[in-house]
Amino acid sequence: MITGITECFGGDISQLFRKSPCHILFPISKEGKRGDKDGEGALDQECVSIIGCRFSIKLPDGTMLHKRGPRNLGEVILHKIEEKTFHALVCYSNYEEGWGSAPKIIKEYLDSLVLTDSDKEIISFVMDNDETELKLGGVDLTEILKRVAGSNKKVEIYLVE
Repeated sequence: MITGITECFGGDISQLFRKSPCHILFPISKEGKRGDKDGEGALDQECVSIIGCRFSIKLPDGTMLHKRGPRNLGEVILHKIEEKTFHALVCYSNYEEGWGSAPKIIKEYLDSLVLTDSDKEIISFVMDNDETELKLGGVDLTEILKRVAGSNKKVEIYLVE
């Protein structure tokens, strides 16, 4: 269930980190970076760069999130900092698969989360909302929001422009 939608202009997601939700979910691509297929180029989405760099999110092997290599669709990279847990969900491809399976992967992941009593707060879902990026990437934001709304978790949406 969606509890609210907040638009964050100029990439400013600082309000997200002042709020109480302990879980922050955001989409990442299976390639790691967009650009060429060797992983060179810009990060997946601006929100990945903002979150990954601001919180120095690392993979279990110590690699920084924004320097990661290829991953599998449906894979999740978890990173805990103080009271917040970041969920980097591999749910789209910059190439063949595109964003076609993303709505289903996102909803299935949300529904699969087991939250403890202290974690029953709202989950924050952060995603880019740049119209050009969405069109070029073939992102169906309406379908993603519809699937999130059908989840059994309370989710606050943050759209980064």
